[in-house]
Amino acid sequence: MALGCWGGRCWPLSWAPALVLAARQSHRVGISGKWKAVLTVIAWFAAYCIYRSQIDPAAAYIESEAGGKWVGGSGAHPVLGWLFGGVLAAAIAYFVGKICLGLRTDYLAIATIGISEIIRALIKNMDWLTRGTLTVSPIPRPVPLPDAYAGGGQPALLPARGGFLLLAIAVLAIAILLISRAYAGPRGRMMRSIRDNHIASASMGKNVTARQLEIFVFGSVLMGIGGAMLVSFVQIFDPSSYQPINHTFLIWVMVIVGGAGNNWGAVFGAVLIWLIWVISEPLAKAVFDVVSYWSSTAGWGAIPDIEARSAQMRVFVLGPVITIALRFAPKGLIPEVVRREG
Repeated sequence: MALGCWGGRCWPLSWAPALVLAARQSHRVGISGKWKAVLTVIAWFAAYCIYRSQIDPAAAYIESEAGGKWVGGSGAHPVLGWLFGGVLAAAIAYFVGKICLGLRTDYLAIATIGISEIIRALIKNMDWLTRGTLTVSPIPRPVPLPDAYAGGGQPALLPARGGFLLLAIAVLAIAILLISRAYAGPRGRMMRSIRDNHIASASMGKNVTARQLEIFVFGSVLMGIGGAMLVSFVQIFDPSSYQPINHTFLIWVMVIVGGAGNNWGAVFGAVLIWLIWVISEPLAKAVFDVVSYWSSTAGWGAIPDIEARSAQMRVFVLGPVITIALRFAPKGLIPEVVRREG
């Protein structure tokens, strides 16, 4: 059910930023120094009160039966939701990038990871705004569900998943096409020069921080679209099910193993690591079952908690995979091709 701007609450809600902006510009009317700072603090407090006075009733309406229990439900096509996920990720990345991209190397990684964890914690705990860890389901798919192929019999899972796979491949093809064209052009050469030696690039007159912010935002758009596609595929949004080990570390492993700086290497690494991640659990369970059978036969007792141990083996298997990849293919299985002209 669409909320229709929370029943006309958008107009009062705009007073809050206007109040803060007015306080920040108070030096134009002769208020400066500590009095401007005091006025700014008071404006922020008043803006917070205005914000809560408008958002709390909207949150209560959303959580009620009449409100539909979540924001949205406007009946638009799910692909538009994917695009909105990319836009929202880009907006967040812009502010994070403005804060962090002045840092370098390890400090940049620590700052971005820390801010991302702060945002994740806020989203999970701000029940009055995001409903916390409550789930949203069922989320519609952009392709027909298995029941649509049933034809009076059992639901056809393969055609439904095949349709979603084709749509995902189309999105991937568009992204690869755009990135490849940018990579081969003058802008791609500029970006690679900034990556390899940002000091030399800055000495040539390039705005390094601005270009890094562009790449940071563009990468976040792709991640936002990918996350929205994942939610559409599983048809449920459950914030408590998203863990950094599964959705941050795993992506790093895909890029490291596949090959950073090579689009096809990243795609190959993603498919390979996903296959290893999916197959390792049932294989580990089969091994544990055999070992448990022989240990029980020998009188040593069965292996306890085989299901939980098998799931943990997925993370254990990635360790040797990364070690072997870094030892024998430090630049990835499909490394970046450097073309030198001279």
